[in-house]
Amino acid sequence: MRRAAAGGSAGAATEGGAVRPRVVLLPRLDPAILEVAHRWTPESLDLVVADAGADREGAAAAVAGAEFILALAPAVTPAVLEAARGRVRLLQLLSAGYDEMDICLAGEYGIPVATNGGANAPSVAEHIILLILASFRHLVDVSARVRRGAWQSPFQTSRASYEIAGKTVGLVGMGNIGRAVARRLRGFEVTLLYHDVRPLAEADEVALGLTWSELPDLLARSDVISLHVPLTDETRGLIGESELALMKPTALLVNTARGGLVDEAALARALADGRILGAALDVLAQEPPPPGHPLLDLDNCLITSHCAGPTFDSWPRRFRNGFANISRVLQGLEPEWLVR
Repeated sequence: MRRAAAGGSAGAATEGGAVRPRVVLLPRLDPAILEVAHRWTPESLDLVVADAGADREGAAAAVAGAEFILALAPAVTPAVLEAARGRVRLLQLLSAGYDEMDICLAGEYGIPVATNGGANAPSVAEHIILLILASFRHLVDVSARVRRGAWQSPFQTSRASYEIAGKTVGLVGMGNIGRAVARRLRGFEVTLLYHDVRPLAEADEVALGLTWSELPDLLARSDVISLHVPLTDETRGLIGESELALMKPTALLVNTARGGLVDEAALARALADGRILGAALDVLAQEPPPPGHPLLDLDNCLITSHCAGPTFDSWPRRFRNGFANISRVLQGLEPEWLVR
């Protein structure tokens, strides 16, 4: 197994003298994840690990001698893009989101950018189910009470718990993650609504048990609303005061996409006033949240630390998809999952 290091010449020579195309991996990941990266690296490629945060010059030199970048979006700094200019044939993200890098600058430099092809969709979908169930059953609070010695019977509390079965779930965005959630929720015997600017083909709607809906109608009818759209100028603040006002008082808002999709001040007011049942968030506009953030002290708001996607099981899919897309480019084919 080849070991990766920053720097060095542009690619590495094979036994026959040919030079393997260089792929730079940004940033340096946990050793266990690097083992997965090495395991999935084709013998025809030279994998080099760089970390612009720890060694800016070494990372720039590695990128300047590379044909491909395999990266998490926050590691792709303007300096990395400058070093990649004129040479890198594909910037292949290991993440689904791309709002944490300068996509416009990559476009100006002529660097194609591709997302991870849904590699994290199963893990995010499972986390969404977890958030719904934990919110409906007050899982975190109940567990904390037991640890404090309060073994409270559900018949002794006025705080109601709920089932997913029989509910209407509205999915906003029907990409890889939205579809993965829909497939998993069908087993819970729910009614599934969805909204997307590009409605699915009728056959796909039937296969997934989905009904397309205008966003206001979806918000008004759904018991659970889950967001699965990228953060763009068009989607920023997608859920604000007026959208929250459309929701049922028994509605749960789930966001595992990007914090900027939701007006957090408006959400905090709606939760504090009991205008909706609750919220379950894996993302916030500022991560980590500043002290005194209005959502932190609300007992009807469950927050996790942007951890829905990176399960250990997802890493082989991420590297498999990434190297497969790089191989497509080397074969003269158009890469998949391009950010347009």
